[in-house]
Amino acid sequence: NQKNFDYDAIIIGSGIGGLITGAYLAEQGVKLIVCEHHKQPGGNFTSLQRKGNTFDGGVQGCEAGGVFYHVVRN
Repeated sequence: NQKNFDYDAIIIGSGIGGLITGAYLAEQGVKLIVCEHHKQPGGNFTSLQRKGNTFDGGVQGCEAGGVFYHVVRN
């Protein structure tokens, strides 16, 4: 069963880099798709739970002057 997809860009991975890139491209009108292997987006910018405890999966915080802050503050 062949499907025809027409995208200007394909982003592999929905980590913070893929999501920010997708947001910037979509804002410019680029038709895109973000593909992710896992059941939720975020890459290492997530948390996990084990035996009732929550653990950071990667990034520990975002300082007020960093690149990530400037992207998401709007």
